[in-house]
Amino acid sequence: MLKTQFPRLLGDIGNPDTFGGQVIYEIVHSATVSRVVTRDPIDSSLKAELTRAAQALEQQGATVIGTSCGFLISMQASLQSAVSVPVMTSSLVLLPEIRQQYGTDAIIGVLTFDDTTLAASSYSDYVDSNCAFGGLEKDGELFGCISHDLPTLDTECAKKEVLQCATAMIEAEPAVDLFLIECTNISPFKASLRDAFGLPVFDLVDALREFATVPICPN
Repeated sequence: MLKTQFPRLLGDIGNPDTFGGQVIYEIVHSATVSRVVTRDPIDSSLKAELTRAAQALEQQGATVIGTSCGFLISMQASLQSAVSVPVMTSSLVLLPEIRQQYGTDAIIGVLTFDDTTLAASSYSDYVDSNCAFGGLEKDGELFGCISHDLPTLDTECAKKEVLQCATAMIEAEPAVDLFLIECTNISPFKASLRDAFGLPVFDLVDALREFATVPICPN
């Protein structure tokens, strides 16, 4: 878990009720939003702390390990090699399975915190030309709450912004077949996205559900 104080709504990986309370958290205090959501590679000291956190979770009995920020997918291979249980650093690890289910021509709409940073980073190794990106408005409620780590959030405003983000993506790429939520803080609005657009929606909770041995609460 990143060290944050912003609200973790039901459906967010940082809310224990998302997993029926059966979850172990290991907070990496040096892992702030600004150090993780960046075009630059994660520095070696933070990598070491994240690795220790994953190993601590395994020692405490975790059967699958996730992270609270999809931008940590750059550490997927190294974290997986450090422990013997499945590691899911981002919903982007679902892409091969989604491709197998929907086909290589399906247009996957990736909803992210910052689409410019994600698309310009090494994380592009996990996506292909049939992935479209949509990011939160940088002057919006949800982006500001996360980036400035604010303790309060107008959830109705945040929901509208998420739907606006998806709408803008659909307007730019009308052929989108499904949504993949890369930002774990957008996951609480998964049901709203399904209702509004009638498209399948996948996120990191789904990835963890596939490998976890405990039930995941619906959201």
